[in-house]
Amino acid sequence: MKIAMLTDRVQLGGGCEHIRQLAMALPRHEFVVCGDGGGSRALAALPNVTLQTRGCDWKTVASHRPDLVHVHHLRALCALLVGWGKGRLPSLPIVNTLHGVHVRRYDFARFPQTLPGIARKALERSLFQQVAINVALTEDDARLLRELYGLRNVRVIANGIDHARLRAEVARENDKGPGLRQTLGLTPDRRLLLTLARLDFAKGVDILIEAVARAQERLRQRGDCFAIVGDGPLRGELERLARRRGVTDLVAFVGAVSGARRFLVEAKALIIPSRWEGLPLVLLEAGSLGRPVIAARVAGIAGIVEDGVSGRLFDCGDAAALARLLVEDIADETGANLRARVLSDHDSSAMARAHEALYDALVSRGLA
Repeated sequence: MKIAMLTDRVQLGGGCEHIRQLAMALPRHEFVVCGDGGGSRALAALPNVTLQTRGCDWKTVASHRPDLVHVHHLRALCALLVGWGKGRLPSLPIVNTLHGVHVRRYDFARFPQTLPGIARKALERSLFQQVAINVALTEDDARLLRELYGLRNVRVIANGIDHARLRAEVARENDKGPGLRQTLGLTPDRRLLLTLARLDFAKGVDILIEAVARAQERLRQRGDCFAIVGDGPLRGELERLARRRGVTDLVAFVGAVSGARRFLVEAKALIIPSRWEGLPLVLLEAGSLGRPVIAARVAGIAGIVEDGVSGRLFDCGDAAALARLLVEDIADETGANLRARVLSDHDSSAMARAHEALYDALVSRGLA
């Protein structure tokens, strides 16, 4: 089967990593990954993957003669179905995976900033009703999609990762060059805490900086360092916030780094301060490697992390609560407990089998 995977841009991030996990776990299928610019050596290295970065419009996608289309971001779904492209692929089944219900952004806005949210909700309802299946990553997201949009074509398939391959990749990447502690010049006695995220509003890095500022005296006494690995539209604003709050000695902006998951093994804990999530792969990767996590109590995280057992949770947006957790000792056994949960419930083979069954059902149903 040939599957066209559509994303907004081929780049580092959860969406493309999700596609990579599927392609690795389904080697007998052919994948054409379509995006509007960018590139990925990790995807390009797979023998069953072809990259094309000329866009996701119907004509470009149809030129590859796929049996099925699997979309991973709203912009790509718009390019495929809105305007000139609308209705041009009537014989192909379309699967749409929602890596988080991003209309949640407008839960944080006041009128009139909520008006774009109303427009986006109407657009999403129209688009999501046109596809064969909308895949939600968690039961919480599936419930929200049914309630918010009145959808009946929703199925839950949780994210998964290849745990053995992850460990091998981390070991291989660590052999190639200096680690994060060495790059940052950290002495062995300093505690490294890590955030791996795109620097945008959803990821809540500003909440982390505020929490560090509130606890800065104690954190300096402990010799802590907070490394923020990733890039995005808010990087400049976040760097200015760190300067304004006087914590540039505690917070290091590392930027986007290929293979950054290798840094997890050096960190005392992973911090996920997100305002909302789908089901973050970095959480599964930290769990697979047995690293403790401190995370916001939001859908997609709270369903995996049990506070005090397999990690520590704080209420979404509560910088004061996060500050209190940052100065506490982090129990290593929480990382071990999270690892047991992730190994049991979030394996890429199970994820791939569920997707393959869905693909086969849609194609054999005569929709392709």
